[in-house]
Amino acid sequence: GIAGGVREVEPGTLARTIHERAKRNGENRASDGVVLHLIHPALLHFSVAFITVGGACEIAGLLSRRENLERFGSRLLLIGLASLVPTMVSGYLAANTVDVTAEGRALLDAHERNGWIVLGLLFGAQFWKAWCGGRLGSNRQKLYVALVGAVVLLMLYGAWLGGQMVYGQGVGVR
Repeated sequence: GIAGGVREVEPGTLARTIHERAKRNGENRASDGVVLHLIHPALLHFSVAFITVGGACEIAGLLSRRENLERFGSRLLLIGLASLVPTMVSGYLAANTVDVTAEGRALLDAHERNGWIVLGLLFGAQFWKAWCGGRLGSNRQKLYVALVGAVVLLMLYGAWLGGQMVYGQGVGVR
């Protein structure tokens, strides 16, 4: 409806509208979803790699008291965190330009929720570590290791959900 002269729009409508108009006009351009659909798969591998390898290295470095390994893992996690934002944005854009079945929609919703959880937990963990000056102490370190371990496992679960969507349900392929 119209509220104060501004039309209310559901999330994702703009990308869907651009895609539908381009299809109706027979246009083939970047905004018709073809390119948007391909950006997410190109970016997501960076996030998955940086976060899983970075988390594993930082945890191994903390547990083995190898400062260089911990520092290396920490830097990879920060790069992974930075890469996660454009990966998630491209995922939302891609999701609004492809046809999704009911089964695929359930997987897509779980995949999106998981992405937000990973982003929140990883941001929180990195903020907490920075707030403590990079030195957590033994009790806090145990909690931090568990938190980063959870982030790594959730990132792998999100990647599995994405694979199930694409390879199991054909989302973005058919």
